[in-house]
Amino acid sequence: MLGGYSVLRCPRCSLRFAPEAFQVQVDYDRVYRTAEYESEQVHALETTDARSLSAHPTYRAFFRQVSHRPQASLLDVGCGVGRFALAAHARGWAVTGIDVSPLAVAVGTRYASFPLRVASIEELGEEHQRFDVVTAFEVLEHLSSPLQFLRSAMRVVQ
Repeated sequence: MLGGYSVLRCPRCSLRFAPEAFQVQVDYDRVYRTAEYESEQVHALETTDARSLSAHPTYRAFFRQVSHRPQASLLDVGCGVGRFALAAHARGWAVTGIDVSPLAVAVGTRYASFPLRVASIEELGEEHQRFDVVTAFEVLEHLSSPLQFLRSAMRVVQ
């Protein structure tokens, strides 16, 4: 049990998940208003150089392993306030960030010189938008159908 939910483990890949939790609606704007989120995410935008954000442990491997031509396009799904997006933009990527939270996008827009918007990856696919790379840090674990999400991601990759 974790948070009142039974946690199951896939016998093939050892992924742990709580299927009942997939049906729970999450108010991401409420999460983005917490003091913890403010101190860990927003404060970093206010006090850290955008390029140095790429040293964050979550993003470091991406920047070490993924090379790109100048202005290659990158879609950051679940961008929140845009920490990774800012780091990628500072390293020469043409970035677009999307998130489900109007609050996070509003905060991130104050710091971004590139598009951040409230949208889903499916919407971008319907708009026929295409990108060289799609990132989704800390997103898959929140989805009830990660495979469907990955299929949608493939539709927007050039």
